[in-house]
Amino acid sequence: MRNKQYIFSGIMIVLYTVGVYAFATEWQTVINLTPLQLIISTVILLLAHSQIDSALIKFSITAYFISFIAECIGVNTGFPFGAYTYHEVLGYKILETPLLIGINWLMLLLASRSVVERFFRNRSLLFQTFLAALIMVGLDFLIEPIAVQYKFWTWADSEIPWNNYVSWFILAFGLHYLQRKMLPVYSNLSADVLLLLQVLFFGTLNLILLNY
Repeated sequence: MRNKQYIFSGIMIVLYTVGVYAFATEWQTVINLTPLQLIISTVILLLAHSQIDSALIKFSITAYFISFIAECIGVNTGFPFGAYTYHEVLGYKILETPLLIGINWLMLLLASRSVVERFFRNRSLLFQTFLAALIMVGLDFLIEPIAVQYKFWTWADSEIPWNNYVSWFILAFGLHYLQRKMLPVYSNLSADVLLLLQVLFFGTLNLILLNY
């Protein structure tokens, strides 16, 4: 199992290293492969889990549909995240919402859960749920400027509203709480590596963006 996680982690390191170069140099051909990178990263997290059982499958399906429906509502009503529009980079859309956005939520839920469980396993359920949701909001702070810059989505007033982050936290908190109930244990090295790569990826691109 450990060797498999090392291999998966190595694959993701290569993917995200190429990704940083592609975005930094505006290599559009590779940027257009963002949906594939999301899918590969999420599949790796699922396969790297010690046991692909019914609990993992049920939670993955549940988290996907809850987050996708929340995004559909957000895009079409402006509630709860604010008024925003998805563009074409994330692929095929239903009700103006990319099908892949639920995959992105699932990926971040699994990755943040794994890190919190690894380092704070003995803390309370409430503490772990709060911290995991907070990590996801912190990552969203890094994601938003890059997503807007590269036309993943745009905000109606060209500014990211504060309620986006509040709503992210509330939804992430609820989904993390549900994850702990449906999936008692989820921790693997590949998930930890992925969260670190996400922080480095978007953090590096933000630094590059600030220097423009």
